[in-house]
Amino acid sequence: VTVNGGTIDITSFGDGIQAEQEFIMNDGDLTIYTYQGSTYTAPNTQQPAQGGWGGWGGFNWFDDSGHDLGLEFSCKAVKTGSSEASIGGKITVNGGNITIDSTDDALHCGDTMDINGGTITVKTADDALHCDKYLNINDGIINITDSYEGLEAMRIHIKGGDVTVYGFDDPINAGEKGAAKTIDVSNDNCLLQIDGGIIHAYVTNNLEGDALDSNGKIVINGGEIYAEGSVDGPDSALDSDGEMIVNGGLVVATGGLGRGELPEKSSKQNSLYWGNSRASYAAGSVVTLTDSSGRQLVSYTSKQSLKCAVISSPDIVMGGSYTMSVNGNKVADFTVTSALMTQGDLGMGGFSW
Repeated sequence: VTVNGGTIDITSFGDGIQAEQEFIMNDGDLTIYTYQGSTYTAPNTQQPAQGGWGGWGGFNWFDDSGHDLGLEFSCKAVKTGSSEASIGGKITVNGGNITIDSTDDALHCGDTMDINGGTITVKTADDALHCDKYLNINDGIINITDSYEGLEAMRIHIKGGDVTVYGFDDPINAGEKGAAKTIDVSNDNCLLQIDGGIIHAYVTNNLEGDALDSNGKIVINGGEIYAEGSVDGPDSALDSDGEMIVNGGLVVATGGLGRGELPEKSSKQNSLYWGNSRASYAAGSVVTLTDSSGRQLVSYTSKQSLKCAVISSPDIVMGGSYTMSVNGNKVADFTVTSALMTQGDLGMGGFSW
């Protein structure tokens, strides 16, 4: 299915657009509403529909195969692939405007999804952009206002674009379909890599959810990343079962202490962490970072409450001295002697409950 222009408005009980091999959007305006839209609630369940809080390191606690809506039929907005014919299916968006309000996944394919341009606006009761294998975001505007998980694929590679994601569980998640979910055991097939773009990722519940989550590695080489995780419970803004490497870009991550997963000291760019398990700062709090001369390097206003913050920036240099403040009050002083400097309370380490 190829859309080169025009105005298309679809309301469907099941899938809005279904192509066994590929969907391509080059231009035009496409609007899709499926089943009961994003307001759908699974019968006799409460989110999250599966999972729950974790276990001990290495313990396999559920099969990471998706969010159970309790439906006996598919009502995705755009779906490609055919399991009967062993076709994964591809989705390519080069331009145009896509607006989706769906009960099931908004954009779903089994192989590769490439976002090269255009504007995509989504609200859904399930995943917004779901790809079983490779999700590549090179350009464009993506605005996910409501989802269970926002961007989900085995490997996610973001090179550019302007991406805003609100997700009940993990706004951005690199996980392999059908692979067992374990704690602190890396799945080498999974990778979240960010080389550019502007990314805002927000977890929309207080008890569970990582803003950036990978069952394997997280590698950040550039871009601007603002991430807010759940403030209570075992999760946090940043979570990787493998290495978390920050080599460049600006990273500001706030939320709860969670399990205390932070950038590796082998990262090429320096990161600062502060946490306080006994205090919670309300939504709208301002986190700032200043250098020894009082020059403001970072100022970030949180959309949700927070107990900790991670900041990584090219402006944080070895040997430099820095002050982190919340709402104008100093919470930590740092003198950088390592690629990761911590002050205050850390997370729960290898234990979650």
